[in-house]
Amino acid sequence: PKGDNLADTAEVEGFLIADGMPNLDKNTLNGTANVLREIIPGAGSPVNKGGFIMGTAAYYEQYGLHFDKSSGAIINASRSLSGNYTVPSQIDGIEVKSIDSYAFYNCKSIEKIFIPKSIESIEKYAFLNSVKEIEFEDGTDEIPEYACYNANNLEKVVVPDSVISIGKRAFCYCGNLSDFPKLSSLEKIGDYAFDGCQSMEKFFIPKTIKRVGYYVFRNSVKEVEFEEGTTKIPNYTCFYANTLERVVIPDSVTTIGYWAFSGCERLSDFPKLTSLTEINQHAFYDCISLEKMYIPKTIEIMEAYAFSNSVKEIEFEEGITKIPEAACCDASNLEKVIIPDSVTSIGDFAFCDCTRLSDVPKLTSVAEIGEYAFRGCELIEKMYIPKTIERIGTGAFRNSIKEVEFEEGITQIPDLSCYRVESLEKAIIPSSVEYIGISAFVGCNNLTIYCYPGSCAIDYAIRNNIPYELFEN
Repeated sequence: PKGDNLADTAEVEGFLIADGMPNLDKNTLNGTANVLREIIPGAGSPVNKGGFIMGTAAYYEQYGLHFDKSSGAIINASRSLSGNYTVPSQIDGIEVKSIDSYAFYNCKSIEKIFIPKSIESIEKYAFLNSVKEIEFEDGTDEIPEYACYNANNLEKVVVPDSVISIGKRAFCYCGNLSDFPKLSSLEKIGDYAFDGCQSMEKFFIPKTIKRVGYYVFRNSVKEVEFEEGTTKIPNYTCFYANTLERVVIPDSVTTIGYWAFSGCERLSDFPKLTSLTEINQHAFYDCISLEKMYIPKTIEIMEAYAFSNSVKEIEFEEGITKIPEAACCDASNLEKVIIPDSVTSIGDFAFCDCTRLSDVPKLTSVAEIGEYAFRGCELIEKMYIPKTIERIGTGAFRNSIKEVEFEEGITQIPDLSCYRVESLEKAIIPSSVEYIGISAFVGCNNLTIYCYPGSCAIDYAIRNNIPYELFEN
């Protein structure tokens, strides 16, 4: 190497550190990611963490390891190790607590490594270019962060059912890992835990799960199965799982968390869940291949942006009475909705900015349409208002419909019904109408009222200087 440091010595395979040489820090060794951690026993001076050897590390020939008694860390393993290898739980009476970065790097002759439950931490690249199988001891309750990070040769892991937590990036970039055991007690999966596990086909998530981090299954599994009895899909569970094609979800699920399936761009189908009560914000955001979603009558909460840039069709179950607030707000890919005639209330912002929605079915029992319920639905040509209507919120049809028809038999048109609907060109008002709210059509500058001779609608049109045309019958 030239200069004052060892940067960019990518081809170096080892270091002999002479006694009396100054301490080396991580900056000195910057750029040596491919350097083999093979140190000659007995030769060496202290190296700060982030370099190759920690200060008090010594070589233990019976284990083929450099071990730092002061920290309980395995620093380096000999390349001569082969076959099945058990990481000792103690060395020279000291408990082994951790495995350092690159500790087993390039140990290609080891087929399988057994890791005792005493291990509390494993640092990045510990098994890079190394073992094909890793087994964690029965009784282990946590797979440490970075445990198998970029273990690029790893094909199989044996994980006991005692494990309740998988740390962040624990199996990240294990590209040859094709299978992972079912863990019936698992509660937590850390960020990026299985990111880049491109050979993995399926993952099982038990009903004990409480927290799932960001990007856990990105560039990874094709199928995720949730255990029977699961009631909540946690936030971020399949966040940008961009290779996910299928999910198996039991009917016991009542809640889908924030961002739970967002970015699952290959997910084209989603199971019917007849007990679902809550869908949180951005739950299906960017699910661009999702064709249809079924919403049961048990639903109570559908938060804004749950279907942004996502599903093409939504069907609400027969018997549902209320479309929740913001149910399909900003569902920009939504082209069709199936709404049963049992619906009596459409919540505020329910279909706001559904810019591809071109038609809404006639609903003959609706009593209330909330504020901005259909705002920005610019492809909807016509809206039918039944005689059961009692309230229409401000801006319900702003930047939306061109025509509104009120059902024969309606007696009152609520105030603010079509307030400032500048796109509205035609309003059909039956002779049964006895009262029209003062601001019902204020700001509808392109409107013509179609009505019957001698009707209340004529008087309203004249008073408000609105053009009108008469039906003969």
